[in-house]
Amino acid sequence: MNVRALLLAVASLSCIASSALGQARPVTLEWDSSPERSVVGYIVYVGSASGAYDEQHDVGSHTSFVYASVVPGRPYYFAVAAYSSGPTVGPRSEEVFFLAGGATAASLRPREPWSDDDTTGAPVVGPASSDGPTDTDDSGVPCVGGAGCYQVEALAHVDGRASALTRAPDGRVLLIEDGTHVRVIDDDALVLEPALTAAASEALVGLVLDPRFADTRFVYVGVVEATADGRRELNVVRYREVANVLGERAVIVAGLPLPMVGDAALAIDAAGRIYVAMPAAPTIDPRANRYGGMVLRFESDGSTVGDDGADAPVLSRGYAQPTALAWSGAGDQLWLAGTGAEWAGTLARLPLNRAVAGPAAVPESVSLPAGSTAVSLSALEPTADPTPDTAVEAAVLVVDEAGGVSQVTATPDGMTTTPWIDADELGGRVVAVSRGSAEGEVLLVVTTGEPAAASSRIIRFRRGSERPGND
Repeated sequence: MNVRALLLAVASLSCIASSALGQARPVTLEWDSSPERSVVGYIVYVGSASGAYDEQHDVGSHTSFVYASVVPGRPYYFAVAAYSSGPTVGPRSEEVFFLAGGATAASLRPREPWSDDDTTGAPVVGPASSDGPTDTDDSGVPCVGGAGCYQVEALAHVDGRASALTRAPDGRVLLIEDGTHVRVIDDDALVLEPALTAAASEALVGLVLDPRFADTRFVYVGVVEATADGRRELNVVRYREVANVLGERAVIVAGLPLPMVGDAALAIDAAGRIYVAMPAAPTIDPRANRYGGMVLRFESDGSTVGDDGADAPVLSRGYAQPTALAWSGAGDQLWLAGTGAEWAGTLARLPLNRAVAGPAAVPESVSLPAGSTAVSLSALEPTADPTPDTAVEAAVLVVDEAGGVSQVTATPDGMTTTPWIDADELGGRVVAVSRGSAEGEVLLVVTTGEPAAASSRIIRFRRGSERPGND
């Protein structure tokens, strides 16, 4: 019997029936039949944790299975194995994930990615129509709050708090787990071995990919090191990624002083320049406050040459407590978020051209709903040529501290905020966002549980076939 044939026979397992938000409906699984003549049946495995299956269901020669014992709010993990007479059971398939009564359904064979633009050229990820959301569209795709109808797929589950979500041009996803590991999702599956593990005295606080990653394979990691005398310092360390492992460690920026509380945020632009939003110490500490509340800029080799020719890293003023930083290719500008600034808004944008940027520059800012603070940002790029009177200068996806997701769009007339997903609508708190590898995809990290025992799901949104309320 060909064991490989058994494995391939179930590689297209998919969860095709989704529950409406707030309900718990049966889950239907389907998979391809095996071409191996010795295969006589299939076993469906069901569990409430990844890799741990509480139930096994022998479905004979059927290539579908309806699981009806669904409890609202409970996560389910499914896998299938083929077997021959004897019986000899083949390897289990990859898992699919399903959240009962939530908006998340999983599929190992997702739909084609979507692309949708409004008349201004801004990516449309906000409310689908003024008619409001429905449970599903005509094709059964879940509709989530103001976000419209999407295929919502679970890519991975980690036993910890995931952060610093980012994606590579080849479709892989990188993230930080519990501040100690860099993990990789490759081909929609979590790689078992971490790509990088921090030393005992280190904490990983930032992760950005070189925009030229396809050529350089460079990954930049913010590493906070606790020194022997109790101080905290930030190093920006460059690694080269090879086969899902980060190696060739090179410290590009070393020894930036940090206060005892508060971390820096990182970004990188198309030219490889590194940006660091530094926190300020709440007390008078000359060393920790040397760059406190400032945005710093370094060349790709760590050197610091300002626009005025001075050998200094300060680019502009920032937030005393920065929470997120992102570079946008639309207009070559930074988006930064935080609290404790000279301006009122908790989200700001800073053009990087020489005429505007500089240590005295004051970014344009906007306040998020209810005065909330952004904890994660991901820049969106316009995909159409706007007309001069409707030009979109930039757009960014924002995760606020409550776990809601919004889109902020900048035009010559100012910045507007459009809610997209409400807090807790996905069965947990959204803590990070990133654009997907295909145009229009959105990746989110959803955490559940207390910080000391949190778990995280990485999910992907793909646009459904129909937009509710639109003909």
